Formats: sequence, structure tokens, C-alpha cells
Amino acid sequence: MTFDFEIGLNEKHHVQLRYEAFSNSFSALVDGIERYSSQSLIAVGFTFTYEFQVGFQEVNRVLVMRTRKVFFPLFRKQHYVVY
Repeated sequence: MTFDFEIGLNEKHHVQLRYEAFSNSFSALVDGIERYSSQSLIAVGFTFTYEFQVGFQEVNRVLVMRTRKVFFPLFRKQHYVVY
């Protein structure tokens, strides 16, 4: 899964979010530079949250919530909410 968006009013940044289901790794790139990375071997639970800040003068907080299904989560759609 990969998606991207722009954030900021005066200080604009391009944010790209990536999630690899088979390696269970999540990463966030801001303006092409990796700013956040998370990887776990065992996924316990059904909702995962990732939080990081973007910007220097105009600081924006990004919160990503990922919810996975109970049965066969690798082969089913996952729900993402980005604040």
C-alpha cells in the first residue's frame, strides 16, 4: 500500500506513506526523506497507530491509524485513517 498527500498552508510538504504487509513495515517519507519507520515481527492487536511531525516553522502532526481484519489479514483490505 502506498499513498501520498500534501500538508501545510504556508510551508508545504509532500508526505508519502508506505506499508508492506509481508514484512509488516510502515514508513513515511517527507519530501523524499524517510522521517518515520516502524517494523515488527509479530502483529498483536487489530489497530495500529503511527504518529510523526512534519514541518519546521509550521509544524503539523500526522496521525495514521491502520485497522486490520481478524482472519487472513495479509490477503484482505485494510482500513486507513489519516489525521
